[in-house]
Amino acid sequence: MKILKLITAALFSITVLGACDFEERLSWSPDGKRMAVLADQLRLADLDSISKPVLGPNFGPVLYFRWLPDNHHALLGYRRTKHHLTKAGVKAPDTTLDYVQLFDFNGDIKDVKAAAGPIVFKSSVPIDDLRLSPNGKLAAITQAHKGRHKLSVVTLTGALKVVAVNVSKPDWARDSRSLYFFRELSPKDSGYITFVPVSTICNLPVADLNGALLAHSSRRDLAQCAGELTSDSRLRTLQDGSLLFSSTPVKLPACGVMFGLQERALFRYRPANNEKKASLEQIAIAGPALVSALDTFEPNQDGTKIAILGEKGAVRVISLNADGNGGEVAVLEKALPQSDANLSGSFGSAPCWRNANELCFSVRNLKSGDSPAHEGAIVLQDLSEVGSASMPARQIVSRTWPVGQIDFLKVIKSTKKQI
Repeated sequence: MKILKLITAALFSITVLGACDFEERLSWSPDGKRMAVLADQLRLADLDSISKPVLGPNFGPVLYFRWLPDNHHALLGYRRTKHHLTKAGVKAPDTTLDYVQLFDFNGDIKDVKAAAGPIVFKSSVPIDDLRLSPNGKLAAITQAHKGRHKLSVVTLTGALKVVAVNVSKPDWARDSRSLYFFRELSPKDSGYITFVPVSTICNLPVADLNGALLAHSSRRDLAQCAGELTSDSRLRTLQDGSLLFSSTPVKLPACGVMFGLQERALFRYRPANNEKKASLEQIAIAGPALVSALDTFEPNQDGTKIAILGEKGAVRVISLNADGNGGEVAVLEKALPQSDANLSGSFGSAPCWRNANELCFSVRNLKSGDSPAHEGAIVLQDLSEVGSASMPARQIVSRTWPVGQIDFLKVIKSTKKQI
């Protein structure tokens, strides 16, 4: 299918993630009973307690944790560095490899065990992102090497296929058979390349009904975007099959436009079906301007609410209306004051949905005085009544977590002077 020019009067720039500390340190199981905590070492937690480290101190940092639908298996993306010596005892260059491996986490929180399964992928090229298909049978892996972005799909048995190059972080279609992603266009693909870098949102079938990788498939280009492919732009597939992404509206001609100075916006792409043509719409948002923080959005399980992590630890939630093209903004956590701008490591973890109405996020306890209290905490907020004056109080999930051992809950005072 030819590139669908949904809006001829505007392009959408995909720009770089703002100055937020957006680390996915928490991951709830699909049933909401257990949460993986990617701290100094991997732990599992529930609402009452947290486990001891489950992988051992020499395992290496876990970069990605993706639960399978059965609630006890998970795909882990991790990095290991090996140190080498020559025969003469001289230090040789280190070797670093990224792995994707299946694990089985069984038992209660107090005695949970990690049973190692097969390694399904390993590479000396760092992994940029790991996305598990909704059915838990396939993983999409993106890597950047020598200026080129590569997208591969791997099965849990280790079958591998490189499906695209020059693409950004993908997301799976709801049927687990195809991927959506941003692809960089060449000059022959678009005349707009004269003025600004151009990308397009694409859909690519990669698997059959049984989850087997396709030998051949045809990519469909859906809508054009303007911006650098190397940005941390985010695209998420919602439950109804529509696509949500953040962008900066740009009126043509785009020559000389300073993208970074414009306000960001959320957009929704609705694929064509038997009844309607494809459409692209901007989501009208009431409340404070979110600007570049929109690049950190994470929708809930039914696509009705969107969590946003702002600068200095701010957390907001957008509640979409019935049509999904507008929403009200609720502020759950205000940004740290400017007087605390010299604190680093102070934003904790990216917000994480436990279910469609409960959100986990980090808060800072900077006024703890001389007590041994945590400098940060993980809380759970019920948002079923978001926007009302009687919204339930937060539940502190990390109340029983070991003090000083969860690295992303620490606050580090920087010695650098603020400009």
